[in-house]
Parts: sequence; structure tokens; C-alpha cells
Amino acid sequence: MKNKTLCQLASLCLILGITLAVPVAASAKGKTKLPHAPKKEVPVIHEKVTAISDTSITVTAKEAHTYSIGQFTEILVNGQRGTAKDIKVGMLATVGHDSSNKATNINVHGGS
Repeated sequence: MKNKTLCQLASLCLILGITLAVPVAASAKGKTKLPHAPKKEVPVIHEKVTAISDTSITVTAKEAHTYSIGQFTEILVNGQRGTAKDIKVGMLATVGHDSSNKATNINVHGGS
């Protein structure tokens, strides 16, 4: 009776250990995504401003790209903090953005 109970306890511990180890091993291999993983930032783009509003900027080189401007978008105009109102069509822009085309930072210089 004592051996049977000991065997059952050992089996239970083994099953519990495997159950807890599998998700940890899968996570270590990158198989499990975090539910609130931060969005990956996409490389910046250097282009000419072709349209600007309080909520979006369109820049064009070979193709037009439009990015939304939010309250947390950092804007530099000729090296100084600015707002979307300070950006003019014709300026050269470097736009950092995330994978959903939200501008994270905008650096413009020059004038129209």
C-alpha cells in the first residue's frame, strides 16, 4: 500500500513537472507571443512632404506614404520642437513609424 501511494505521488509529480515545463520551453523558443507585445518600429523614410494636416502627413519619393499623427508623435522642425502646423508642403521629412503606419517621430527641414 505504501509503495502504491509513493508510486502515484511520483507519477503525479512527473506529470505536473512536464505540464509546467512545456509552456516555458515553448516560450523560450519564441513560439508563444505575448498578448500585449509592443509594435515593432519600421525603419525611417526620407521623403518630400506632399500633404500635411493636424492628424496625418503624406510624404512622397517614388510612392506616396501617409502616416497618422497622434498626441505622442514627436515632431522636430529644423531641429526645434514643433507641431504639425509648423510643417509645410515641400519640406524634406524623415518619418519614423510603427507597423500600423502611426508616425512615432517626424523630423522635417527646409522650406517650400
